[in-house]
Amino acid sequence: MAREKSVCVHKGGMPVATTEQQIKDLLKRYDTNQNGLLDKAEVQRAFNKLGSLFPSYRAYRGIKIADDNGDGVVDTYELEKLVQYVKKQNYNLANYKNLHVV
Repeated sequence: MAREKSVCVHKGGMPVATTEQQIKDLLKRYDTNQNGLLDKAEVQRAFNKLGSLFPSYRAYRGIKIADDNGDGVVDTYELEKLVQYVKKQNYNLANYKNLHVV
């Protein structure tokens, strides 16, 4: 059985495991029109909240990597690739005030 990988972040000086599901939930919060798709503006706002120095570029790259069908948005099926891209950027998700910590 495969173990779910997690990202290590720090909260109050203590390491905290952030799962891929938590990253996915965080990204879904930026689907402001609730259509089940993340467009560039929504992804950019998520990267901005994560503290990216270049949120527009990160949104562009994230969508380019995740968007399998080339429609310019990330749908439910493509979201996993965007989650993996966020993980590779090593953002400190503990800075996100609504992060659910296990």
